[in-house]
Amino acid sequence: MTAPAWLKVAVVVPCGVAAFALSAGWFNASARDDVVEAQTHAARPEASNIAAAVSDVPAADSTAQKRLEPESSTNPFGQLNLQPPALASVGLPAGAKPVAPKPTKVVAPPPPPPPPAPTAPPLPFVAIGSIEGPDATAGQKIAFLQQQDTLLVVRKGEAIGPLYRVEDISADRVEFTYLPLNQRQWLSLVR
Repeated sequence: MTAPAWLKVAVVVPCGVAAFALSAGWFNASARDDVVEAQTHAARPEASNIAAAVSDVPAADSTAQKRLEPESSTNPFGQLNLQPPALASVGLPAGAKPVAPKPTKVVAPPPPPPPPAPTAPPLPFVAIGSIEGPDATAGQKIAFLQQQDTLLVVRKGEAIGPLYRVEDISADRVEFTYLPLNQRQWLSLVR
């Protein structure tokens, strides 16, 4: 004949708790009373009874526990040395001294090249033609220039606004000076 399930639980669970307490060296008079009390309960033991039995049992080495508490409360890895080894000594044979790396000279980059010299912008004129003759121009060469929608008639030595001066007019080109930079430029005459 087999025993009912509640009887098995009522016998096996307290025996397991007692065996655990004995093997851990935590068994004392108050724990013995709790085991006897647990055996009298029918069906399953309550979790609060087991927690009460375990909380009454003193720690095996309370001085070691007190010694670790302050450090473990702030740093869970306080007992471990987690510092990396010095990189210079990794892989060296025993007794060998690490060799310090040679200092490298830091060479400053060369200075940037100087900016290019300013140059005159492209001429805003188109040279259309020139004319010369004692009857029409009193012996001076005249050039005809177009600037956007304006027709300009210029002679040698005349200024065109504050930026340009006509330097020479020949049969095939007109030469100018860009006054802010004193640079010479020329335009070919249209034929």
